Amino acid sequence: MKVICLGDSFTEGYLVEKSYVDYLKEAGYETINLGRNGDMTSDLLRRFKASKCDLLIVFAGTNDLYQGVSAEIAFANIKDILKMSKADKNLIIIPPYIEEEEAYPMYELINNTIDTYGEMLEGLPYPTLDARKIPPSYFIDGLHMRENFHKRLAHEIIKIIENI
Repeated sequence: MKVICLGDSFTEGYLVEKSYVDYLKEAGYETINLGRNGDMTSDLLRRFKASKCDLLIVFAGTNDLYQGVSAEIAFANIKDILKMSKADKNLIIIPPYIEEEEAYPMYELINNTIDTYGEMLEGLPYPTLDARKIPPSYFIDGLHMRENFHKRLAHEIIKIIENI
């Protein structure tokens, strides 16, 4: 099964030896990693060149919301990416929360926006995987996840793939 993974630093595997994409590959999937650190949904929309595959995974939006882009704009970009998709199936991953700290009250606001964005994504006619429900394992930056999170995420993706 050919799986294209489109996203930001989570998909790229920023700060980890293995991202969820690598775990999918280890599980026997033919993966193409189109993750790029720092990308916002508008960047993905500009650089995405749709090609035939069995599954397109789209995992993006955290950078948008962190930079103050509205959930509505990020959502519109995701919808446009999915309209371009030539995949047999599409899977959307709702981003995990940012680790909240007292010193950074804006993180709570970002997490509230992630909730709004997640509700919008769940309304699309595609399967979604809610990464907010996977136990987090933050790096010191409170944003990026450790490798054990990626392993759990890959496990959840595989469960969905087996049922779509």
